[in-house]
Amino acid sequence: MLVPLLPFKLISFAENEHIIFFVNDKVYEAIEFFNYNMSVSGKGIEIILTKIGGEQLVISNNPNVYNNLIKAKRKVYPGEIELQKEDKDGMLRLLLSCKSKKYNINMDFQSLFPVSGLRDGKVDPQRHSDKGMPFMYSSMNTVGINCSIQLEGRDIEILNATENTLAQFKGQQAYFSQDFQLVVLSEQDKKINYGKRENESLIYTTQSMDKLTFTPIDVGFKLKYSNYTDDTEYIILSKIFNNFISISNIQLNIVNKSNIFIDFSPELKFDIAHDCIYNGKMKISLIHSESIFDCNIKLINHVVFHDIQYYHTETEFTISYENADWKEKSRTAIFKIKYEIDKNTYLIQEMFILNFEILKY
Repeated sequence: MLVPLLPFKLISFAENEHIIFFVNDKVYEAIEFFNYNMSVSGKGIEIILTKIGGEQLVISNNPNVYNNLIKAKRKVYPGEIELQKEDKDGMLRLLLSCKSKKYNINMDFQSLFPVSGLRDGKVDPQRHSDKGMPFMYSSMNTVGINCSIQLEGRDIEILNATENTLAQFKGQQAYFSQDFQLVVLSEQDKKINYGKRENESLIYTTQSMDKLTFTPIDVGFKLKYSNYTDDTEYIILSKIFNNFISISNIQLNIVNKSNIFIDFSPELKFDIAHDCIYNGKMKISLIHSESIFDCNIKLINHVVFHDIQYYHTETEFTISYENADWKEKSRTAIFKIKYEIDKNTYLIQEMFILNFEILKY
């Protein structure tokens, strides 16, 4: 049986408090922290250090996040992170301290004006990592004044605000969001192989020894990842016709709540036994913010050869998002993959990612 095994996955963080500091430093470009109540890996706090040039270091107090980032070959360290928060009539002060094997960090954020919805909106990913396609929405915001950061005993200079109004009141490039939603579309593990069938479910194993379980339901498939929390699941609205698959919607649910919808228009159609081309739209809806990102998607499938038992195909997925008002005008993810598919059962035996790249303009 054919299953909707795609080369990309979604990593979601919602119900976040988020601060990002843009800094003037010889090593770092930005320092940020997330305090999230909902994600595919559970609750936790993360600190992200972005070096000049884009390399990122992560410190996390969530063991699931730590393990998943290790598998993804990211630089990550476990840490003890404490957060204190004062809120007086919307004026905030947050004190954060972090101790890890590699880094000791202290942050002090003080708000210039009360938290409000005046600066709500989508976030330009211009300074975000090039490891995937981030879709971000920030709401209930404020900016900082008299903020400070100490990293390994040295003071990190925070850049002054350049907007006229903020600069007039000596604001800094320190931005707080009380409800920040982040979704990252990134590559699957490089190699995924069919493992076994359990009742009606088909179980695949990744190169990192995680498991993907596809279970047929009336409207398509339910998909669960073994390295995500037990209450995280995907619902994939799809139809299967032997060698042909059609996907209309992907829904990510966390803690029994709808978190993300992806709609394909027209339906994403993929014939694994023949050469085919698909051009369409992919609409990503962030449920918590009621924000929508309209992407273009293209699929080109080519049957390289087939023998007595298998189809051997090479497929290219291209997903792009554009926003003319941003400094980063567009970002495109290109996945080049190969499938090995049983000719009799149409069961995908292996998916291998030949190449994955992000293009930014």
